[in-house]
Amino acid sequence: MMYSRPRHFTIGELATLFIVLLTLASTLAGCGSSGSSTTTNPTLTYWHLWTDKFYGGIQDDLVHTFNKTQPGFTVNPQRQGDTSKFLSTVSAGNPPDVYMVPTGPIQLAVQGALMPLDNYVKDSKVIKQSDFWPGAWATCTYHGHIYCIPYVYDSFALFWNKDLFKAAGLDPNKPPTTWAELETYTQKLTKRDSKGAITQLGFAPWIGSTSAAEWPMWADGSQMWNYQTGTPTMDQAGNAAALQWEVDWAKKFGGYDQLQRFNSSFSGNTNFLGQKVAMWVGESYYLSSLQQFEPNVNFGVASFGVPRPDASHPYINGSVDGNMLAIPTGSKHPDQAWKFIEWNATTGVRDWVTREGDLSARKADITVQPTVLKEPYRSDYKIFADLLRGSNIFYNQGSPVDLYYYTERDNQFDLARRGAKSPEQALKDLQTGVQAQLTKALAHYHG
Repeated sequence: MMYSRPRHFTIGELATLFIVLLTLASTLAGCGSSGSSTTTNPTLTYWHLWTDKFYGGIQDDLVHTFNKTQPGFTVNPQRQGDTSKFLSTVSAGNPPDVYMVPTGPIQLAVQGALMPLDNYVKDSKVIKQSDFWPGAWATCTYHGHIYCIPYVYDSFALFWNKDLFKAAGLDPNKPPTTWAELETYTQKLTKRDSKGAITQLGFAPWIGSTSAAEWPMWADGSQMWNYQTGTPTMDQAGNAAALQWEVDWAKKFGGYDQLQRFNSSFSGNTNFLGQKVAMWVGESYYLSSLQQFEPNVNFGVASFGVPRPDASHPYINGSVDGNMLAIPTGSKHPDQAWKFIEWNATTGVRDWVTREGDLSARKADITVQPTVLKEPYRSDYKIFADLLRGSNIFYNQGSPVDLYYYTERDNQFDLARRGAKSPEQALKDLQTGVQAQLTKALAHYHG
């Protein structure tokens, strides 16, 4: 989803957030629904995460449609997706009535910031678990409780610039399918100036991958979490092998610092990604971004998802991350909030898909055509939709310590790529830190 990338926090911010979360856990322990509001025609506050004119404007317009067609109360949309601000409002007892969760719903739930929706879902004639992709629904559940409703999700695949392929003497219609081919292609596609600085990059595993940062681990048959048991598995050998591949990649293409300097030259405006980088792992929402900001890029999308290490590994059909709708603990109008969620997670999201080009979390919406996308973008959208049906698909189901995990994962990965730590040590340190945070978080869970 556009702007769904998890926000990365500094250590100081994480410390502040953790204090807020602990306060929430102790203050809100045992709290449940505050019941239906007795106010006639109340106005609900809805925080969504799209702050820009295009995406934010579409979501605002959906709310206005709801207000015109669903009498009884009014929803006031606000463009605010900052997790720390959200937590502050919950702690102060004045949260929005509905919250579009940008990332980490399980952590927010464990610390008491989100209301369990079990009874609402049980009584609903609109929201049914079977209507959603299994991994999407799992993202919203913890220890048997439902804390949010899936809204939109992204799958991931390899993009490539066909014109850059052709200029390098490569078949523009044949993307690399293994890591060996990926390296060979990158050697041919990378350009440098007279001083040796990179001016065009073939590929780097971490550039452009956004919230699919763990795709090399998935491709290598490993995972950073065991979501069935809720335990971290960062120090697995498969994860170390995948991170070592990234370390070796950095060495082969000028060193991590040089690659990051190249990345920073356009990272402030990622709309030039397709012109500066020949191949990148991207999310489905990038189609609408290409159409809007880089319409001259002649690109392809890999129907197999991302390249596999070698022929013995199965292709990854895709990986998924997304956004969800939740009712914050302390909402003044929870019953009305649920009615809005029922509408927005069904009728509203279908309209969102047609106008924005995202992927709905509901199975029935997989055939919905995004009219906002022209050809060839619309045909490529079908590739991403089909990836959701694949048997070898990875879901980021979340954990009780996501806010810590995302930031510390990137910190440790950076240290390994720079050569400051071995991949094994970086992953061991990550595992130790995550486990310590997990123990603290679960000590305050009352679900």
